[in-house]
Amino acid sequence: NDDLKQNKKKKADDDQARNLETLQVAFRKILSFMGTGSGRKVIFSPDVTVAFVHNNRYLFVPEALLTRELLVKVLNVCQCHLDGANGEKYSCLVQALFESLPGGRTRALNVEDVEKVIERARQVKKENANFLAQSRGKNFAGSRRNRESEKPEVPKKESANDVMDLTESPTRSSCGGKSGRCDRSRIVTPSVDLEAQIARITRTVGRKRRNTDGVDDD
Repeated sequence: NDDLKQNKKKKADDDQARNLETLQVAFRKILSFMGTGSGRKVIFSPDVTVAFVHNNRYLFVPEALLTRELLVKVLNVCQCHLDGANGEKYSCLVQALFESLPGGRTRALNVEDVEKVIERARQVKKENANFLAQSRGKNFAGSRRNRESEKPEVPKKESANDVMDLTESPTRSSCGGKSGRCDRSRIVTPSVDLEAQIARITRTVGRKRRNTDGVDDD
C-alpha cells in the first residue's frame, strides 16, 4: 500500500511538473507575441484562483490545466492591466483561439496547440491589413471619380458667326414699299461681322433722320 501511494504521488508530481513547464512555455510565447513579455515575470501557483497583475510587472496565473478558457482569461487580464499590450494583436489572438482550438474546461492543451494559435493570429493580422489597404484604395478611387464628376463645365466661347442681328428683320426693315420686295443687301446674316452691322445700322438711322427733316408740312 505504501508503495502504491508513493507511485501515485510520484506520478502526480511528474504530471504537475510537466503541466507547469507547459504553462511557462505557452504563456512566454503568448506574451512575446502580444509585446508584453519583456521585463514581466509570470508566477504560477495552485493558491491563485483568478489571474491578476501586480505592479505592472508580475502576472499571477492559476496553476491549472492549460485550456482555452484559461488562455482567454489571462489574455483579458494582460490586455487590460499590462502596459504596452497591443490591442490589434490581442484581438487577433482571441479570434485565433476560437478558430483553432476546441472549447471546454477540461480539454488540456499543449505547446503545439499554442504555436498553432499564434500562427493563425499572424495570418489574421495580415488578412486585416490587406482588407484595410483594399478599402482605402476603393475609397480613394471613389473620391477621385466624385471629384472629376463635380468639375464645373467650361462655358463655350461665342464666335462671330454665332452673333445674330436682332435689331432689324428682313420682313420689316429691309423689305417694304408697295412692291414688297426685299433689299438683299440689307439682310444681315450670322456671318457678317458685328462691327459692320453696327456701322450699317448707324447709316440707316442717319438717312431716315435727314429724310424726316427735309419734308415740308402742307
